Amino acid sequence: MKRNINGKNNPNYRHGEAQGGYTGLYRAWDNMMQRCYNPKNNSFKNYGGRGIVVCDLWKDKTQFFKWAKANGYKNDLEIDRMDNDLGYCPENCRFVTLQINLLNKQKKPLRGIYPVRNGFFEIAFTRFGKRYYCGRASNLEDAIKKRDNEEKRINEITIHSLL
Repeated sequence: MKRNINGKNNPNYRHGEAQGGYTGLYRAWDNMMQRCYNPKNNSFKNYGGRGIVVCDLWKDKTQFFKWAKANGYKNDLEIDRMDNDLGYCPENCRFVTLQINLLNKQKKPLRGIYPVRNGFFEIAFTRFGKRYYCGRASNLEDAIKKRDNEEKRINEITIHSLL
């Protein structure tokens, strides 16, 4: 760890961003780039490995910083892609709290769907420790649709209550 002139530890010194107050923002930009372009990154398979990219404008960190400052960046917020199948660009990104960001995760196809007797499926999921029961469906396709619709409804209610 490098030290500043006063001898105090400065963990962000090596990034050269501390004077501009962009340390958390630099981390967000660097993490975004690593997820999309570094195959050794643990999250690459869910981002760059599925074709998620950063727009050309944001590959220049100063352009990303300008956009972030103009669009509500604060140290306690995270960058969020509104559509998980699209990349990082101004039209698809916003800054949100960790709670809201967790609601926008990629879904696993069978999560929350449990087979029961007579070819039916029970549907349930958990949000912030609360269990939601969505009923039954006679086939897997209907069960997935029912679960996704109910999750979307609960997520919208939760987002509005957190804003």
